[in-house]
Order: sequence, then structure tokens, then C-alpha cells
Amino acid sequence: MQELERTKLLDEFGSMVIREVRDYCLTLGMKTVEGQMRGLKSAEIGNKLAHLSAEDKKVIIELLSWTITDTIYELLHTLGYSDQTKLLIVDNGIEYDIKDIDKEVGAEITFLDNGWIQRFSKIDWPQ
Repeated sequence: MQELERTKLLDEFGSMVIREVRDYCLTLGMKTVEGQMRGLKSAEIGNKLAHLSAEDKKVIIELLSWTITDTIYELLHTLGYSDQTKLLIVDNGIEYDIKDIDKEVGAEITFLDNGWIQRFSKIDWPQ
């Protein structure tokens, strides 16, 4: 596989993981902490956190960001090293196992300037 094709596949996968998993879950968590969610469980949690200061809420959101990001990293890292699983990416009808593209795929999520979070996240804070 050529480097350009490898990069394209990783970027498409990474963009989906960040937008559809990390940003989605983090947004729900942020809105819950801020008391903006109406679902029964979310509203209950929001009410329990209503007394917290803005700084306390910021710390909880930081923890959510770290936990969600680390969970994704650990899942991708585990899949990358497991001989019992495959995570297939399909491009033009051709299937590629993610570990054949990048065994260290979990590291792509990093907070570095060129990591998936920096390039694909729509959430400005917290990173």
C-alpha cells in the first residue's frame, strides 16, 4: 500500500472516530454537566452538579475529555495488537485491516499538532 493511500484511509477513519465517537460523547457530557440535557438520566446528573462552580465543572469536563479519548486509544491499541480481531476499512470495494495499515493506530488520536483530535475535532475545548 502506498503512503498516500495509507494516509487517506487513516484520515477517513480518524475523522469518523473523532466526529462520531469522541466529539459526540464529549458534547453530550459537556451539555449534561452544564444542565442542558433533558433526558431523564442526564437531567438527574445535571441537577446533582448544578451547585458546582464553573471551575469545578471545567475539571469534570476535562476528565470526561481525557477518559473518552483514552478509552478510544485503548480500544484501537488493543485491536491493533490482537490476533483474534479485525477492524476492516473498505475503500472502493477492497477491505483493509486497520492493523495492516497502522499497528499503532491508537497513537493517531493524540493531542499533538497533527493528531486526529487537532485535525478533525469540532470541539474547541477541552482538547
